[in-house]
Amino acid sequence: MDTKGASTIQSIPPNQAGENTFQVWGFDAAQNSCLTGYYGFKVKGAEQPSGIWHLDSTLTDSTTATQHPLISSGATWDTLARNGAGGAKLNGTSAHLATSGPVLDTIKSFSVSAWVRLTKKDVNYTALSQAGANAAGFQLYYSTAYDAWISTGTRPMSPVP
Repeated sequence: MDTKGASTIQSIPPNQAGENTFQVWGFDAAQNSCLTGYYGFKVKGAEQPSGIWHLDSTLTDSTTATQHPLISSGATWDTLARNGAGGAKLNGTSAHLATSGPVLDTIKSFSVSAWVRLTKKDVNYTALSQAGANAAGFQLYYSTAYDAWISTGTRPMSPVP
């Protein structure tokens, strides 16, 4: 409980991105209130994705949401998919989809996700990775040793120039 006449600090989390407004009232010793002001502040919205790909049956990105077109090497189309008409099928050794350069600034906070269906778990499989200056900037891979998906990164994680 606050002491009468003392100032107080309250945490007020915003409920939306963009313009937010809150009102402040003051109370005197007799509990009479008076409106002391409206205060406005802006909250930055979520960042747009730096990469998102929706593949069609020719493994062509059907979105215009990314500036990082995919290059296919050995990948094929598979109609067995979690969502949609199908997805990319990789052979587990050399087939891959790649961009011509870094998509993420791995020095900053980031998140990645992928839908992956393993047909066997005999070796480690990399689902997503991005090269860094001296080692992988990050890697999301299936580990046979842990029988789990592992996310790794190096610090500092700087993209290849």
